[in-house]
Amino acid sequence: MRAVFGVLGAVLVLGIFSSVLRTLVIPRPTRSSFTRIVQQAVRWPCQRVADLARGAETKDRVLAPVAPLSIVITLMGWLFCFMVGYGLLEAAVSGLGLRESLTESGSSLFTLGFAAGNRASLNAIDFCAAATGPIVIGLQIGYLPTLYAAY
Repeated sequence: MRAVFGVLGAVLVLGIFSSVLRTLVIPRPTRSSFTRIVQQAVRWPCQRVADLARGAETKDRVLAPVAPLSIVITLMGWLFCFMVGYGLLEAAVSGLGLRESLTESGSSLFTLGFAAGNRASLNAIDFCAAATGPIVIGLQIGYLPTLYAAY
């Protein structure tokens, strides 16, 4: 089971890194499947409500929060997937249970420290997770002026 957790964790972390790079770093228009799915999931219910509206102003009011909401939900989705991916990697390497591994990866990803204690086998994964959180959030913040300039 450890090998399965390790492979799933590595695929998830690398796939989400690819999504972050395609969405925020690569200068030409490329989109990841993850980002496209999140945007469609956010837009679909708002579009259904807007289709029921009669006036253009009402439709605009309903659809206006779609873009900012999709940005925030995409960021939360990336961070959640990183937490799960790093948790699976930690479960594979350490022999910790899935719950403890997710707690440790969340601690590393969302804080400036990590909760590893004396488990040297997890230090590399914890440090990678600790670097990932601020990097992804920083890239997202750096991307916002580009979005504002487009409007």
